[in-house]
Amino acid sequence: MATQQLLLSLFVLVIVPKPTLCKYEINQIQNKETNVLSKIMHDVSGHLVHGGYVSSSKSYKKGLKTLPNKVIQKIEKQTKAAETAEIKRCIALTTACKHIFTEHQRQGTMHLAVDLFYGYAARAPMCPGVLRALGGVLIHTGKLDEGARMYSWAMEVGRSMNSTFTKEYYGDNMVTSSYVALRFAKQQLEELVKLGKISSSYKKEIAEYNALLPLVPTDIKLSITLRPEDAISIPSYRRVVHIEHKPRMDTSPLQPRTDIDEVQEKYMKEGLIVLDNLLKPEALKALHEFAALSTMYFDSKYGYLGSYLEEGFYTPLLAQVQEDLAYMFPKIFKGHKLLQSWAYNYDDGDQSGIQNHGDDAAVNCNLWLTPDSANIDKKSGGLIVHKTPAPLHWDFDSMNSPAGNAKMQKLIKSGESVTVPYKENRVVIFKSDLIHATDKFKFKKGFKNRRINLTMLYGYRGAAKDSISKSQRDELYVLLFSIFVRLHVILTMLYGY
Repeated sequence: MATQQLLLSLFVLVIVPKPTLCKYEINQIQNKETNVLSKIMHDVSGHLVHGGYVSSSKSYKKGLKTLPNKVIQKIEKQTKAAETAEIKRCIALTTACKHIFTEHQRQGTMHLAVDLFYGYAARAPMCPGVLRALGGVLIHTGKLDEGARMYSWAMEVGRSMNSTFTKEYYGDNMVTSSYVALRFAKQQLEELVKLGKISSSYKKEIAEYNALLPLVPTDIKLSITLRPEDAISIPSYRRVVHIEHKPRMDTSPLQPRTDIDEVQEKYMKEGLIVLDNLLKPEALKALHEFAALSTMYFDSKYGYLGSYLEEGFYTPLLAQVQEDLAYMFPKIFKGHKLLQSWAYNYDDGDQSGIQNHGDDAAVNCNLWLTPDSANIDKKSGGLIVHKTPAPLHWDFDSMNSPAGNAKMQKLIKSGESVTVPYKENRVVIFKSDLIHATDKFKFKKGFKNRRINLTMLYGYRGAAKDSISKSQRDELYVLLFSIFVRLHVILTMLYGY
């Protein structure tokens, strides 16, 4: 299968030539203050409505009514064929972009891919996979705000209510569900209607959720596949209905601190610090509203939902927090770029958290957003961090799979651990080599009381001065292999073996 994907990628790269950027596009790339994609979007035909092609446009359908039936049928057939071809092209381009991205990441040459992916985005501005690849390139080259914005565009293009890409691009994700996921979707729609954020017409869909939920198994470990008729009855499921965007603040959203040197010194010694009152009150309130009200939770876990940076988990205020946090503590973050961020929104029925695991990063930040009034047991609900670091050669699967669980348990069995209780506006910053788990928690029922955890990951594991990073190891392996091949060729020429 991997070979077929690689051949497909090579085929696409041969058939679809690498774009030569025109002067207009080069000027856009060089202007960091310009939202390149928004300009591209304005240049796209007016019939391309938020990811929906011509046949999804209301003006298009209205215009058809004035034509003879035979003409209408011919136009619709041609339009459908064009849309199908465009979807196939988008999927092929997405596969190619993934392989290009991976190769540049492996070689440590991501900066060389920026212009290339901007060119692809200019020519395929409605392809979620291309936009997402561009977002990843920008994130990995330190352009956090621009990259996250591209991720957000990709989400809105691919998951908008009238997108023709959604089923083909996201596949089973659109129909795979669980009781926890459906219950959350219903609660969120109810809250948005109540606050006047979306139309009251969504009450009809809420009623459909109420009819569907009693038929779904409540076991959090069971997933279901929605029947076609069920998927039709809840059309906004896993689509973008509302994003509660929050702008950047005029001043830093972080509370000023006088203990920065002490905090950094403690982190250097212990690899873990706990900071209370990280955000200013207005920033905390805004971030909680963004994380609670935005319809961007497309990943269903055991007892909670996940929303990730590459799936559009972005708002300007969040990017400002992430930048200012690294700037405030330079000795902790050491210039590490933010590479991943997510929010986990926990079910208010089942109240169990994430088991022991590790994250592939240099620095891990966990920030809690839900008000303390929701927490019934003030001594729990936070994070358990084991202070024995995972070996550097352990990869992501070693720390996040059933197969690796036995190794983790053996590692942490005799080691020391720290339990940090939940507290609103508290951040736990620790070296990401440390195995950690969600502590048991007991929160009040109700949508507003759902426990929301914000995670921010900076840099690569092993990127410290006294160790070798994964990318450095990969480069070393490539160099050694290249030397071996050359020696083999020389020996063959000299001795004939």
